Amino acid sequence: MKKIVYVTGCLGLIGSHITRKCLSKGWHVIGVDKMTYAARPELISEFKSYGPNNFKFIHSDINDLNNLYDCDYIINAAAETHVDNSIISSDEFLHSNINGVKHLLELIRQKGLFKMPILLQFSTDEVYGDIKNGSHSESDLLKPSNPYCLHPDTYLYMNDGTTKKISDVKIGDVVISYSFQTKKSEKAKIKNIFKYSANHLLELTISEIKDPIKCTHAHRFFIKRPKRYKNNKLDNKQDFEKLPIIEIEASNIKPGDWIMVNSELSHTPNITSISTDFARFLGYFCGDGYIKSIRSIKKNKIQKTILLADDKRNFVEYYNSFLNNKGCIYKHKTKNCWYSQTGDVESIHKIEKMGLNKKSNEKIIPPEIMNSSLDVIGAFIGGLYDADGSIANNKLSICSYSSKFLYQLSFLLRKFGIISTVDIKNKRVIISHTHSAIKFQKIIPTLKKITLSCKKSQMNCNVGAVVWKTVSEIKTIEYNGFVYDIEVENNHNFLLRNFIITHNSETKASGDMLTLAWARTFKVPYIIVRPTNNYGVGQYVEKLIPKTIKYLNIGRKIPLHNKGTPYRKWLHADDTAEAIITIIESGVKNEIYNISGDLELQNIDVVRKIIKFMFNSDDINKFCDFTYSRDGQDVRYSLDDTKLRNLGWSPEKNFDVELPKIIKFYTDNFIW
Repeated sequence: MKKIVYVTGCLGLIGSHITRKCLSKGWHVIGVDKMTYAARPELISEFKSYGPNNFKFIHSDINDLNNLYDCDYIINAAAETHVDNSIISSDEFLHSNINGVKHLLELIRQKGLFKMPILLQFSTDEVYGDIKNGSHSESDLLKPSNPYCLHPDTYLYMNDGTTKKISDVKIGDVVISYSFQTKKSEKAKIKNIFKYSANHLLELTISEIKDPIKCTHAHRFFIKRPKRYKNNKLDNKQDFEKLPIIEIEASNIKPGDWIMVNSELSHTPNITSISTDFARFLGYFCGDGYIKSIRSIKKNKIQKTILLADDKRNFVEYYNSFLNNKGCIYKHKTKNCWYSQTGDVESIHKIEKMGLNKKSNEKIIPPEIMNSSLDVIGAFIGGLYDADGSIANNKLSICSYSSKFLYQLSFLLRKFGIISTVDIKNKRVIISHTHSAIKFQKIIPTLKKITLSCKKSQMNCNVGAVVWKTVSEIKTIEYNGFVYDIEVENNHNFLLRNFIITHNSETKASGDMLTLAWARTFKVPYIIVRPTNNYGVGQYVEKLIPKTIKYLNIGRKIPLHNKGTPYRKWLHADDTAEAIITIIESGVKNEIYNISGDLELQNIDVVRKIIKFMFNSDDINKFCDFTYSRDGQDVRYSLDDTKLRNLGWSPEKNFDVELPKIIKFYTDNFIW
């Protein structure tokens, strides 16, 4: 029976081979491709030569498909593959590999239970992780050793200004993200949560940031890499701003790189009934006030009263005025401080309702302040500074015994573009950046006089709503346990508690999880295929074989990570396409199939074969650069594909026969 199939990514390596196989069987193919860097547009005319009614091309992102024609299969081979993408491309990376899969699943679900086509989802052998001996079967747990993941004690900034451990967040929680398009911080819902096992982590220490980052070697951050340094500082700001922003794995970050830090949070206030005067009083109360129950001699009963204390009487008098002078002011008999005492019932009720009458180490900034206008927030911070603020060595600081309170305060300061760090050990928020301290002095209303020496500030490398901090140290730490990551909507990144901007999780394993989730919840039929390392004519030049040919043709040394020691099982894309045909014709739905090549080679042996063919040389040291290292890189992938071979499939392409054809293609076309 003539089948109707969608093939997404039909102009890429695997997608094109599958399209060709389907057309040769007389099937009707609807090809979808966004036509990005890895696409070969010249293939469209070839596919149309099979007959005008057999091939229909749709130039589209899979996320933009509005509906599906009635069909039997959707073969999803669309994926962004370039591991060193720029920021724009990295957004597309998550857009295609996660959001795209979800969108296709939703389109299938909307077809209705009896018209749902089968989603044949392409995955990879990498989702199983490293294996020293033997091979992974389809029933093995997904344990990619290079997911983009963080230590479970890593804190994220939530939209309400609080912080939460990444291991404690839930789907639907709202975190802070950053948009590279609008250059503003934005709220973003958590769409998925991922949990993997890890053996080793990297610890990144960032200048002027107290909390080091602990993450897997593959977790991705946004950095700039200056070309010139002077005493570990940039020569000039102009040169820095011209540097490209790159997204990079943690293992490839070097000391001296500049990492992206959010400097100013966007602000959309809710309507609150708090006045700036009362907000200022609340700030002071959080620092030097408390509610005490005192026995009234006249009424012979316990009454609650507000106590304000300070070593300066004028502060106490000023804040007492917010209570309409309903209390008395007196000096303590033994302590060198003044007190204001009042039984203002209304104010006591408001304070208790906001939860401010807690122990010092349990205090939090109430939502009524967190969600107020900047005027109200500024007044609150001003009162807090009057109570617990100080200045030393040109640094401003505000104290609190509550760590949650301190992180909330740092969060609020960012709404004014005031950069601060939280010093948990000394229980304070510190504003050490000269430009931030001056901004605090100008914006925040305080009674205390703030005197700063306006020295020429060190270059902060401001770019839009971000600043850049240098990575001072990177080290590997022992760890044996779970790591966590999340997927957020829209911008595909989120803020750590230190305001570092980081990226979403590993995408191929995520696509598998989404497919299984939709199958379980909505009965969407599926087949997941996990092939080993594909090769063939038309592969994008970032991959090992075409990259090696490229470097040899332009006279550059081939960068071999980890001295070329990783093993891979090599599988020709034509054999992969034939496997897909076999699965469609003889396999069953709602199953996972591994697809494995027979030839296992180290990367260095593949490169050696190419050098031998192109230059008839055995001197690999002449052509290769072995100084590159990628910590945490998997040594070996291997798949057990017995289930597929029982259907009658086996690879037919010979590596040594196909390699010269591939070399000739890239040499003749020189498409890099």
